[in-house]
Amino acid sequence: MVAGMALNSTAACVLGILDMGPPPPAHADWARRPELSGAEVWSALEQSVAGFWNLTRSQVYQELRRLAADGLVAVSAAGRYTVTDAGRDAAREWFVGRALGEPREEQIRSPIMLAVFFGHYLPADVLERVVREHELRARRRLEKLRAMQAALGEDRSLPGSTLERATLYLSGAIEWAHDVLDRLQPRARTRKRRLLGAERDEQLDGPFECVEQAAHLSLVFRPEDRHRSDYRIRAVADVLALARILVRIAARF
Repeated sequence: MVAGMALNSTAACVLGILDMGPPPPAHADWARRPELSGAEVWSALEQSVAGFWNLTRSQVYQELRRLAADGLVAVSAAGRYTVTDAGRDAAREWFVGRALGEPREEQIRSPIMLAVFFGHYLPADVLERVVREHELRARRRLEKLRAMQAALGEDRSLPGSTLERATLYLSGAIEWAHDVLDRLQPRARTRKRRLLGAERDEQLDGPFECVEQAAHLSLVFRPEDRHRSDYRIRAVADVLALARILVRIAARF
């Protein structure tokens, strides 16, 4: 490795993709002329490594400049990049060193899984929309990867194995989204039932209130029967309360 040049993961990935070339269909053109523009380097990484390793466009361009300054990448007058022998050796050294290091757990930062794990904070319809959008993105991504697999044909390369894992992961993500949506159905039905029940309660309260008001009028216009009326009003109130409960229960089935 060039003295003073310490690779980070982004730099190593940039060198690796310049050495290996982009995924199909762009790989055929690269094989005839093994050079890439900065935009093509980013596109190649975005379609491959970025699916399982955190990379950003700004980091890639920054590392391209550093690698060119350190002689690990050559840049043409047209602004196209090729890996040098020193760059190829540096990439190999970095990946070997990382593979021989301490075992590392896979790190996953999944916004959709975070949303589902704490899904009880979200309204059911909001969470359902988020999950459906996730499923749609997974389907679109899976279609692209399967097209890439078709272009590779009977591929037995190591990068091809990571492509296979990606398709398996996306297929599982789609099935998982269906499971989440199934689990959301009881919540959605309960919420809908509560809303309908509240509407029915409002509709049913009107007649009962009118009867209660009419019953209370007897206290005003018949003061001589106050004690007897009190007894009658309490009885009517109990009957009305029971009737309201029974009607609300019946209305929900």
